[in-house]
Amino acid sequence: MQEVTEKIQENQAQGEVSDGGGEAVALAGGRPDAVLEDLVGEVRKKVRKVFIDATESEFRAFIGADRYERGDGRKDQRNGHRVRDMVTEIGTLTDLPIPRSREGNFLPSFFGKWQRTQKKVIQIVAEMFLRGVSTRKVGKLSKAIWGKGFSPAAVSAFNGQLKEDFLQWM
Repeated sequence: MQEVTEKIQENQAQGEVSDGGGEAVALAGGRPDAVLEDLVGEVRKKVRKVFIDATESEFRAFIGADRYERGDGRKDQRNGHRVRDMVTEIGTLTDLPIPRSREGNFLPSFFGKWQRTQKKVIQIVAEMFLRGVSTRKVGKLSKAIWGKGFSPAAVSAFNGQLKEDFLQWM
């Protein structure tokens, strides 16, 4: 261990080892947590874009045509979009545009009917409850982690879903 420490000190003296991102911390106003917040914000934006692109791709396949495209293969027409929020592991993705068709029966594969929360988040919330965290504390923790607090009734419902999944697995 002593040899490793000496080697690191030697490399730092020669300027070969960086200070672990000190430049990024300096750019963020000297706050390491600001760098992390910026990074998570950028990741959330990229994931939101992927969700939107995936939804558009699925919708094009569903109606059989691109936007403004006319043709015999078209099965349906666009009819605007509706906006949904989705709670994911990286936070809440807000204002996701979900395209609507005239027939009104399109649903993206990553959204279940009435689903607004990723299954992994539901499992994490139910796990906290099973480990003895009260339903009210779970709601407060989820608001701090994902930006959306869950009511005690929602936490109990998540626990019920987990129980059903477990019983089906058995």
